[in-house]
Amino acid sequence: MNNTKIKELTDVLEKLNRHGVSDELRKEALEIVSDINPIELSIAEQNLIEKGMNPQDLRHLCDIHMEVLKDELDKIKTKIKPGHVVDTFINEHEKILGFLTELEEINSRIQKSDNYDSCAKEFDLLKTVIDNILDAEKHHFLYPTAIEAIKDNEIWEDMKSRCDEIGYCSFTPKE
Repeated sequence: MNNTKIKELTDVLEKLNRHGVSDELRKEALEIVSDINPIELSIAEQNLIEKGMNPQDLRHLCDIHMEVLKDELDKIKTKIKPGHVVDTFINEHEKILGFLTELEEINSRIQKSDNYDSCAKEFDLLKTVIDNILDAEKHHFLYPTAIEAIKDNEIWEDMKSRCDEIGYCSFTPKE
């Protein structure tokens, strides 16, 4: 673990959160992020929380991370075919971010409301978004047709170990 990299990442994430993405900050962030592991990233995020950042604001940092890495992500997308495991990760990530954005928008409208009756529509929308998240596999964006197409458990174990190495996110699918 490299404490210098963690400090540099913490600092650049603070700058990104304060100022948004500029070409200079994008370059600085890319240099740091290209050589950092998931543990160092989580420590940098924890440092931000300890410095007083609201944990909910880390979600916005995820958007900033994606903006900073957008060019790299676009390069990856051109090198992989639809249905590739990484393509699936990218699509799942985008779908989940969409659900989170919907949740934030609905939450904001509910909080601005004066009473329950005036935002009954928002509560219905909230239930729909929550159901979509909980029923993600039924919506075919988690393990689309791969469950049916890949029967060999060794292949799944290999994919799982590779996913753990990538450190995409702390997500463990149901057995």
